[in-house]
Amino acid sequence: MLSEERSIMTQHKPLIPVSSGSSLVFKTGSQRSERPYFINKVAPCRQACPIGIDIPAAFHLASKGKIDDALRSYLMENPLPGVCGRVCYHPCEADCNRANFDDAINIRSFERFLADNGRVDVKKDASPASKDGSIAVVGSGPAGLAAAYHLARLGYHITMFEAKSELGGMLRYGIPSYRLPRSVLNKEIKRILSLGIHTQIGTSVGRDLSWSDLDSFD
Repeated sequence: MLSEERSIMTQHKPLIPVSSGSSLVFKTGSQRSERPYFINKVAPCRQACPIGIDIPAAFHLASKGKIDDALRSYLMENPLPGVCGRVCYHPCEADCNRANFDDAINIRSFERFLADNGRVDVKKDASPASKDGSIAVVGSGPAGLAAAYHLARLGYHITMFEAKSELGGMLRYGIPSYRLPRSVLNKEIKRILSLGIHTQIGTSVGRDLSWSDLDSFD
C-alpha cells in the first residue's frame, strides 16, 4: 500500500501553496525587502521628568543591588537628588504606567533613598579642569548650582557669586527646614563644590561687584 502511494505521488507535479488572501494580510511579495528596525521609546516616567532622568535604568540597577550605580545614573542629570527626593512634585509618578495595574511606583521616595544611602564620588566621573574658558555663575539657587555642576563636569573653571551668607538660594531661604533638612542641602552642595567650584559668598553683583567686573570671565 505504501509503495502504491509513493508511485502516485511521484507521478504528479509538486503542489504550490496558494493563499486566498492578499499581501496586505500575508506579508509577502513587495514586503520581502522590508527589514525590522529598533525603536528605543522613552518610558512615560522619564518622558514626564523635567530633566529626563533615566528612571527605569536606576530601578534596574537598584534591583541588582547596585545602589551606588543607581545614584550615579541620577547624578548624570540631576545634581540634587536628595533635594528632589523630598520636594519634587513628582510628575513622573502621575505618568507611571504601573498605575494601570495597581498603583504608581513611589519614584520620589526611591530617589530620596538613593541620595541617603548611595555613595558616589562625582570627581571621578567628571572631566579634568582642562577647558580654557572660565565661567561666572551669578546666584547659588537650584539653577545656579545645576549650571555650575554640569559646566564643572565638562571641565570648565567656575566661580559662583552669592549675595547671601550661605549657598542654596530658595532651597535654603524659601523651603522650610522640616521639609528640606539643612543637613541634606549642605551635603548636596558639598558634593557639587567638590568639583573644584570657587565661591564668593556675600557678594552681590551690581552692588558689591559691578557687572562690568564680570568681563574678565569668558
